[in-house]
Amino acid sequence: PKIAATCPRGSGTYQPMKKQGAIILATGGDESNSAMGKFYEGIMVTGATTDATDDAVQANVVSAMYRIIPAPPATALGCYKDTEDYDLPVSASTGMVTTDALQECGTLCEGYKYFALEYGKECRCGHTYGKYGRSKDPTKDCAMPCEKDSAVTCGGYWFESVYSH
Repeated sequence: PKIAATCPRGSGTYQPMKKQGAIILATGGDESNSAMGKFYEGIMVTGATTDATDDAVQANVVSAMYRIIPAPPATALGCYKDTEDYDLPVSASTGMVTTDALQECGTLCEGYKYFALEYGKECRCGHTYGKYGRSKDPTKDCAMPCEKDSAVTCGGYWFESVYSH
C-alpha cells in the first residue's frame, strides 16, 4: 500500500518507509543518504497541546532511537595568525555552548574543509587557511583556555588553532 506517494529516484521510484502519522518530507525514505541533511522531529498542530500530548510526542521521538552520527575526527594543523580581515571567513559561533569545543566547532563547520578555535570561545570555518602565516610561538600564542573547559586550549588573541575534518 502507498503511504503518501512514490518519489522519483534515478530511472525508477521508491516509496517512503511506512511512518504512521508522519509528514513525508521526501528525503531519505529509501534508506539512502542521497539527500543528507539535518532533520528535527516534532509535531504540527492547530491550537495548543496538553502536557500529556507533549509528553507522548517526546516519548515517540525518544523511542525511535535515531543514530547520532559523530562529527568526523579532527586533525590539528597548527597555530596561525589572524587579523580583523579573518583567515577563516565564516563565523560559526562567538561563544561555545558545550564543554567539547573541538567537537562543537567541527560540527558547526560541517561542509567546510577547515575550522578553527580562537580567543578561547570563537569558532570559525573556511576552505583555506594560513594567509597570515604560522605563529612563531604556538605554545604561547594558542594557549588561551577554552571558555567552557579551561583544561583545553582554544587558540589565542588574534591566533587560531586550525583543524581539518
